[in-house]
Amino acid sequence: MTTAERAKKPDVFVVDTNVLVEHIEFVEKQLKKGNEIIVPITVWIELGFNSKGNKARSGYKFRVAKRNARRLRERGGFYVRLANNDFETFNSKQKPSLLDGNIPDHQIIASAFCIADEYDNNEKYGNVTFVSGDRFAEDTANAIGLKTLFLEPKIPDDSLPVIEVKASDISKNMTFAYIPKKHGVIHENGGVIGTVIDWSGTLESEVSAKQNILKEGFASIRRGGNLHIIDHGITVSELKPHSMGGQGKNWRQYIAIEQLLDLDIEAVFIQGKTGSGKTLLAVAAALEQLAGGYYKRIVLTNPMIPIGGMHKVHTVPGDKNEKVREWTQPFWDALAFIASKCSSQKKKDEIWEMISSGKKGEGKITFQPFDYMRGVNLRSTFFIIDEGQNTDPSEIKALITRVADSGEANDIPSKVVVLGDLFQIDRSGLSKDSNGLAYVRDRMLNYPIVATSMLTRTVRSKLAALAEERL
Repeated sequence: MTTAERAKKPDVFVVDTNVLVEHIEFVEKQLKKGNEIIVPITVWIELGFNSKGNKARSGYKFRVAKRNARRLRERGGFYVRLANNDFETFNSKQKPSLLDGNIPDHQIIASAFCIADEYDNNEKYGNVTFVSGDRFAEDTANAIGLKTLFLEPKIPDDSLPVIEVKASDISKNMTFAYIPKKHGVIHENGGVIGTVIDWSGTLESEVSAKQNILKEGFASIRRGGNLHIIDHGITVSELKPHSMGGQGKNWRQYIAIEQLLDLDIEAVFIQGKTGSGKTLLAVAAALEQLAGGYYKRIVLTNPMIPIGGMHKVHTVPGDKNEKVREWTQPFWDALAFIASKCSSQKKKDEIWEMISSGKKGEGKITFQPFDYMRGVNLRSTFFIIDEGQNTDPSEIKALITRVADSGEANDIPSKVVVLGDLFQIDRSGLSKDSNGLAYVRDRMLNYPIVATSMLTRTVRSKLAALAEERL
């Protein structure tokens, strides 16, 4: 069959497991085009096995993938290849064999090879392509002569919604009505960028004072049926939202600060790039609200996972404070930076005293390793969980459920802040979708006491920003 003739026939795509888990929209698109999808038996087994969660921490994602696969199988054009002798067939045709029959990925590639071989002379079909989101699997399939397609990892849309509003719609307390049909979906406590498109009439607020500011645009946050414009002068522990030169307003930091300072929000989940300021903002908010008397202490924690591996705190030599020293440094650095920006010497001294006491495991700011959190009740506490992407769903649930009410009628509920970068996972068995931060962010979204933010700009330095973008 010529290339031109093949182009008129339906194509066949043999899919790897990760395609069904991460790229189901690709499968649906091909089926709509009239092409066929074939799932090797090893992929089908992996879906069922991993959905039980006993070999993967991403059981939820696999369960969803399995349900989608069953649905598509009933529709037609989606087939499971039940043959379990593909590896033997492959070995009989490839000498010497490049594949190992004990490796599931190699079993899948062997099936793709056999399918391509069988369909090669079938005039009903066009090209047979092995599809994977695993670069190693793609390279291996290429090495044995398969036509391949690599699906790039999905990067979430990091653009904030932009909405337009008339000046006459803005009230004197700088709010305006949230209209879903007009503004689109904005989750509870979610942020958007706004711009005023019509200055006719007058703002009920002082238009002379507000007009020039609002012309620059503004960030706002949804609370119930209204969108609240965030004060352009918002600060946290005397820190302002920060952008590097030429980048314009860092609206995402405005939104994150507003969420962190809102006493009605009891949980804030912040995903951010390296150097985006997530730890600094969280610590600054905790410090300001501790000073304001809203909370009685700050508790810091992280999973203590070294780059490229994992170990438990009890394996590190020394007493508790010595064990955690290297993991606490980012928090003490953030506090030291905040102290350096304080206009009051008294405040500087207070923060340095907190750092000194905290390093000894004393005072109002303390670091607690995961291993020491079981059974703890966090009352009147601002609780910061850093490196949330290196937790699994059960761990993050155990940590968040440490938060307890004080029992006093007028006390502010404790607040938990989970920070992390979904693209810097150092723990085996976790992915950008199956880790603890992603899990709680997706499951607890759109509740009045919960807020989520994404910080997309690296503001640490030009070099850090370049490395984040290019490496």
